[in-house]
Amino acid sequence: MQQEINTAEIETIEGWTFRIQPPKAENGNRLMLLIHGWTGDEQVMNIFSRRLDSHYWVIFPRGPVTAPEGGFGWAPHGNLTSQTPYLVDNAKKLLQNFRKLLQQKHIEFTPPDLIGFSQGAALAYALTACEPEQIGKVAALAGFFPYGLNNFCSLERLEGKSFYITHGRQDETLPVEEGRKAVEILRQTGANVAYCESNATHKVDAKCFNDLSAFFN
Repeated sequence: MQQEINTAEIETIEGWTFRIQPPKAENGNRLMLLIHGWTGDEQVMNIFSRRLDSHYWVIFPRGPVTAPEGGFGWAPHGNLTSQTPYLVDNAKKLLQNFRKLLQQKHIEFTPPDLIGFSQGAALAYALTACEPEQIGKVAALAGFFPYGLNNFCSLERLEGKSFYITHGRQDETLPVEEGRKAVEILRQTGANVAYCESNATHKVDAKCFNDLSAFFN
């Protein structure tokens, strides 16, 4: 199957765009979804794939919402509260089309691990809360926990799930309080949460990046 897919191959499923990076290891069978933030696309999350386990198929989806300033997202950019219905809807559509992609490429489905950045982290939270049995480990980087998500999905189902969260104290895009709030919410559900806070801006610093790699590998 590996020979069927070339590095950086682009596929479109039901109007959704995915970039596919095959595993470096022979017979690699782990799955990873790398979910970009606002104004991103299927190319921008490369940095997070370079130090992943060599057995991963890495799939980079493109958000379905076009950003006015260029790039894409997962919900129209407005106040955080208004984004939740879009995040939930697009999380479910992402999973559906991801499974169709795997079927088309004859890749066996196993619960994928997730790395989401910024709005992509919020999408990862929504996806995991709504479909916890179909998701593995989750890393939420410089993101926010969707406001009122409990009105759409049962947060109790997050008990026992493993999360890695990182946030910078100098983040002017999403204040560090959003990261701390996510940790508190998840720990109240009984999820297993590792948290790395640094002096970074809206990015991941070196130590938190190393901890991210260890979390998955």
